[in-house]
Amino acid sequence: MMRSYLWLIAAAIAACALVGYLAGCGEVEVGHVHEHAHEHAEEGHEGEPPQAPELPAEATMEELEQAAEAFASGDLGTAGNAVEVLSKAYAISTGDVKLRAGEILADNAMNNPNPDLRAMAIQSMGGDPYDALHVAIEVSKDKVPSVVAVACGVLAGAVGNIEAKQRLEVLSKSSDQEIKAAATRALTAWYHRGGGKGLVELTGFLGDPKGDASAQAAMKLHQSGAKALPVVIGTLESSKNPRARAAAAITLACICAGTNPRQAEFAEAARATTEQPVSRPANLKGLQPMIKALRNDPDPYVREACAQGLGYLGHEACAKPLAEALKDPDASVRRRAASALVTVPAKQVQSELEEALVHDSSAGVRRYAAEALTWIGGSSIVPALMAAIGDPSPEVRRYVAEALGKLGDQRATSALVQLFDDPDEDVRWAAVEAQSKLVDPAAQEALLEAMRDPSPMVATAAEHALHKLGIAKRRGLHLKAE
Repeated sequence: MMRSYLWLIAAAIAACALVGYLAGCGEVEVGHVHEHAHEHAEEGHEGEPPQAPELPAEATMEELEQAAEAFASGDLGTAGNAVEVLSKAYAISTGDVKLRAGEILADNAMNNPNPDLRAMAIQSMGGDPYDALHVAIEVSKDKVPSVVAVACGVLAGAVGNIEAKQRLEVLSKSSDQEIKAAATRALTAWYHRGGGKGLVELTGFLGDPKGDASAQAAMKLHQSGAKALPVVIGTLESSKNPRARAAAAITLACICAGTNPRQAEFAEAARATTEQPVSRPANLKGLQPMIKALRNDPDPYVREACAQGLGYLGHEACAKPLAEALKDPDASVRRRAASALVTVPAKQVQSELEEALVHDSSAGVRRYAAEALTWIGGSSIVPALMAAIGDPSPEVRRYVAEALGKLGDQRATSALVQLFDDPDEDVRWAAVEAQSKLVDPAAQEALLEAMRDPSPMVATAAEHALHKLGIAKRRGLHLKAE
């Protein structure tokens, strides 16, 4: 990515000058351009004939020569104005005007002594990447990485052109990290726009961390939606690279994920006020491939990714395989399975979660098992949570206390008051806060003692809990019955 602020100027100018004028720019479809023009043409006052859309005026040769002088001056502000004239002329004009605009831009892209201006010039030729192909290839040999990065963006627009692809492949192996990253982004975009075989090529990047290749490919495959499912599933099932299989699992989950059944509950719990997304069911084509890999893949990294992906789907059919994964020999897989069960209807695997909460060797697994049980809800999970108050991990004890408070079952009082003496301040505070939600008079004496806690946070929480009981208020260190 270009470090100079001129990159932002060039991008803004290119967006203003080109978007809407050329159908291929920004992946705008020709049909959309025509539709907008048609809609605009039909606008007008009642009784008046529709007006044709007003097209921008073609630049004159005099304006182009003035722009050429501005570039030659080397003044960045002046050149910024010039590039708008030239890029617009190059994108929408024809004949001698287009030809001259291209000559000026090409000359500056290859020869201007200022690298920022070279970058601005090649950026401005992106409105017609096929005509600019050979200039972009030459500029991609520039000694300044930020200039090469911009040239990569132009080459990405030449979809289907083998020369562009081959040059990007060379650049994606560059020792310079900026060039490598820019070329990889451009190459994945080239494959994505090409569709068909390009999707197969994209899966070849999955699991490759160089130049952010895996992430870029995953995003492009996700954008392709359901049509990318066959090649992504194929990678998950047959790739010899475990990193590629793991990346395929996550990509598959992102493509297939729909509106999670738990989202309404989460939104209500958070009292969400934002507009809710349009509901759509999960695409279950990804379900069985991920379940199969979760159960059978030899690499724990892949199994972990599949557990995460099943959590994205949020379908009740994911619960049983995820519960099985709670017995996985790898702690990371078990932790991911437990966290996934937070977003999956898990009532049918309650006993497996209770077992994990009490007996798993990993604190992360126990913590997420407690959260998943909380979302199951109901009085039947209270005993398991109470049994976990002696957990060796402060984080687990704190979360168990919070969970017991959310359930509001007064049977938890005896367990919570035990945590009032916990050595961890956050655990004590969570326990007192949870007890305040139970509003149980049986906790009065313990709360009075908690008001003397050396932590102001805990003492204040105890005071609030007593106020909820309506029996006391705090005056200094003394209490007085109301």
